[in-house]
Amino acid sequence: MKLVYFNYLAYAEPIKMMMNHGNIPYEFIFPWDYFGTEKWSDSKKDVPFGKLPILVIDEETTLWESGAIMRYLSRKTNTMPEDEILKAKVDAVFDNTKDFVYPIDATFGARVDEEFQECKKELTSILPDLIRPFYNLLEENGPFLFSDKAFYCDFAFYHHMKLLKDCAGELLDNYPKIIDFCETFEKLRGIDDYLKNRPSLIGIGKNPKLGYEGRFLPTGYWRD
Repeated sequence: MKLVYFNYLAYAEPIKMMMNHGNIPYEFIFPWDYFGTEKWSDSKKDVPFGKLPILVIDEETTLWESGAIMRYLSRKTNTMPEDEILKAKVDAVFDNTKDFVYPIDATFGARVDEEFQECKKELTSILPDLIRPFYNLLEENGPFLFSDKAFYCDFAFYHHMKLLKDCAGELLDNYPKIIDFCETFEKLRGIDDYLKNRPSLIGIGKNPKLGYEGRFLPTGYWRD
């Protein structure tokens, strides 16, 4: 399989973690390398709905939309519940994890200078309301969101909380169960190895870059 996405720690991260957890071989490719174009705008027309990530399963089959990809992989990694009601709840929680993308992923992975400071200030303000429903689930069900078993929604939630913990850990000081959740999640098969080998994010708030194949590239939708 081939996973095509930008140089960002965002929508593709939970997908990568799931494939590592399920021991599913894949190749991660930037869109400019996969499509052979200089700019993402030159490739959008060749992607269903013009969005990434996409998962190229074989020469005839490509999936798009991160949620659809996650649900497809959940059935291959035993991270989708069998009970229909619980499955619907897991779907709903996963959908709500996307509310973290711009406040967390974009703030630390893309914003710079004054805009970064403004976004971080806004994140600090809205974080309690964003986290509360997830924290309630951890209090009710822990150590994961619905039980002692990780479902695919946990992979998405972990990605955002891990990024927040690494970039502004003080914002989680009042949420010990999230710290416990992250530590438990990291004990899942394949997660620790993935974290040790994934690109490091540097230059937060100034010139964010991710390490890739021995060098650091600016985060973004374009070739360096």
